[in-house]
Amino acid sequence: MRLHSPLLRYGAAVGAVFIAFLLNSAFAHSAGADRPHFFLSVAILASVLLGGTGPALLATALLALGSSYLFGEPPGSSKVQSVQSVERLVLFLLEAGAIIMVGRLLATAPPKKAASPLIRYGAAVLFVGLAVALKVTLFPSLRGHLPFRFLNAAVLAGAWYGGVGPGLFAAVVSIFAASWFFLASPDAPWIVDARGTLFGLEATLLCLLVADRGQGYREIENRLKRLFAESPVGILLAGPDMRILLANPAVCHLLAYDEPALRELKLPAILHSDSRGRFTGSFQTLAQHTLSSIRMEEQFLTRTGQSGSALFHCSLIDEAAGSPQACLLLVEDMTQRRQTEQTSRENESRLRQAEKMEAIGLLAAGVAHDFNNLLAVMLGYSEQIRASAGKDELLRQNAAAISEAARRATDLTSQLLAFSRRQPRHVQLLDLSAIVRSMTGLLRGLLAPNIELTTTLDPELDQVSADRSQIEQILVNLTTNARDAMPHRGQVTIQTTIAEVRDEETATPDIPPGRYVVLRFSDTGHGIDKATMAHIFEPFFTTKERGRGTGLGLASIYGIVKQCGGYITVDSEPGRGTSFTIWLPSAGAAVMGSAQGDKTELKSN
Repeated sequence: MRLHSPLLRYGAAVGAVFIAFLLNSAFAHSAGADRPHFFLSVAILASVLLGGTGPALLATALLALGSSYLFGEPPGSSKVQSVQSVERLVLFLLEAGAIIMVGRLLATAPPKKAASPLIRYGAAVLFVGLAVALKVTLFPSLRGHLPFRFLNAAVLAGAWYGGVGPGLFAAVVSIFAASWFFLASPDAPWIVDARGTLFGLEATLLCLLVADRGQGYREIENRLKRLFAESPVGILLAGPDMRILLANPAVCHLLAYDEPALRELKLPAILHSDSRGRFTGSFQTLAQHTLSSIRMEEQFLTRTGQSGSALFHCSLIDEAAGSPQACLLLVEDMTQRRQTEQTSRENESRLRQAEKMEAIGLLAAGVAHDFNNLLAVMLGYSEQIRASAGKDELLRQNAAAISEAARRATDLTSQLLAFSRRQPRHVQLLDLSAIVRSMTGLLRGLLAPNIELTTTLDPELDQVSADRSQIEQILVNLTTNARDAMPHRGQVTIQTTIAEVRDEETATPDIPPGRYVVLRFSDTGHGIDKATMAHIFEPFFTTKERGRGTGLGLASIYGIVKQCGGYITVDSEPGRGTSFTIWLPSAGAAVMGSAQGDKTELKSN
């Protein structure tokens, strides 16, 4: 664990040096003629692991200054005068440099561990052999002095490469190698004394430090593996060429791929065609180190071809040299959230529209009632004028004109009351197929000769509770609108059928589950654009020329349908015609024998 505060890091280095000197003092009597020089490597390694390179260099300098008796001539002095004393200093600094280098490797990456035990233990012997060869070759005058100096680096390298076992094995080999090459004499070819024991203790401490660092990395590695596998957010690792290197279970589930199949793809392969260009450009910008990370929401494609929305968080993972090694991508599925937001916006829009229509309905009802009272007065007085006109024909005609205008105004107020759902009704059980069939001749007469009328009627239709005159008014108003939408030629289709609406099957959120009698009225006219669609059921809204429409036709249809407890939907696009679908709740009983055969189809020109 590396300390964060500089004061703590450098203080730990000083403390490690102090402890090393205490241990040297404690074992001074065991060092014999060769002055104490043990545990210095442990102090340097502890400094680099806890504080980094700076504290390790400080520890090296303090150890060099404090151990002047190792390098000085005569022994115990601080003067470095002889060649041998210089060699001792250089040997110490080389070993310190090797320990700092291995310590830096341990601080930035877990200890390496070859798979084969033979390779691991063979490497430990090789490190000891290299250390002995370098010491014999470069420092021949020190053969009998500081026999274990530089062998600490070999033990540390063996522990870093192979683990604690090879490190301790390297320590044993080092003891025998030092006895053979540096301490042996013709009289005593093998010498293992207290110095070998102290070296073994120092080597054990070095291996324990490496083992502790390795255990820490293994714990971190295990946690990262669990995080990678159990993360609810998708995680991808991709190379600079955008090829997928790793994928966790969450992103595999999201994309409907197994991991081996996903690793054979590049990132553009999992993106929708509309998103590939933008994503590739952003990724290249990231790879060029223009940005340190990017965050973008794009459309993805699953293996089955389904699309969805995901938020991609991309960050580069660089090598030590700074070149891009891989890109880490966090993939957060936004599909459900976007669908929920869209549904919320649609529900909010429908609620505002319903509130607006309700307010307009209340206003229309008030105006219609007040206007009806005025019309009743006008009709009463016009009848009195006609009764008292006697032989004055002009007066009688004027009174009749007033009465006719008042009656037409009464029709307008009736439509307003129908829209506001406050018109008196004569409700009865009706068969829509029978009503459409009986009105076919009238509807044909309302259409131009170049417009074809086709009806497809269900002979076993359920009954509905409604006012017959209001249903007839709906058919007349829709037919009139269709005629005006097809000035040259076209076709009108009227269809009745039964529909079962279920939660999981309905395509129109406005219609709750239930059984409905459906009246579908379609034309091939010029269609309705989205801007107009938002206002078509509002009273007095019309796209016709002045004098050709009151703007109450569709408004009255809307009111009648709502008064029957039903729903009306519109499907239209400019140039593709219009289809009005009226959903009336079924009264529960089917009308039998209204016509022969399964379907009745009539055509009229």
